[in-house]
Amino acid sequence: MKHALTFKHELIKKEFTKMVLASRDIRQTIGMCELMEAKVKELEDPLYFPLAIAAIICYAKPFTHSRNSTILNGTYSKFNTKAKVNLHEKILSMRNKAIAHSDADSFPISIYKEDADCCTKFEYSIQYFALGIENFLILKEMCNDILEKIEKRIDKLFSKINFFENSNFLENLSIKELKELLNT
Repeated sequence: MKHALTFKHELIKKEFTKMVLASRDIRQTIGMCELMEAKVKELEDPLYFPLAIAAIICYAKPFTHSRNSTILNGTYSKFNTKAKVNLHEKILSMRNKAIAHSDADSFPISIYKEDADCCTKFEYSIQYFALGIENFLILKEMCNDILEKIEKRIDKLFSKINFFENSNFLENLSIKELKELLNT
């Protein structure tokens, strides 16, 4: 039974670590949104793309599958409006198709043929993604909601870690109590 408790303790510490990292990523996203709000007034601003990309990457990290797990499950992406749900899905899609990977279907390319007197000339244009600046205000609200949930979970996990590390509970618990502890 002691081995099972040690295993449970390690799982709690692992989840705690993941939650702290998710908290960091969401706080960084809030920072990018605040910079966007303070400094960028139009999509053509040279700060728009670096801030947008940083915000999208930081936001998506805890929701992205990595090393056989995702840090934040669906509980953290439940929002009170359809607009927030849609924005969440759009940001994850942008991260996966346009930022972290180059999905050719995500970048429509137009090729233009121009006939001149002496030769044929080809030109092209590429359509980039853009997330309206107003969406970063909504994203900031979403992040504040997510952060509140994360911090509640961190508090619970921290209490459990303290319980495991600061008591001699094994000596005083019955088998039934140990089983109940493992199931919490």
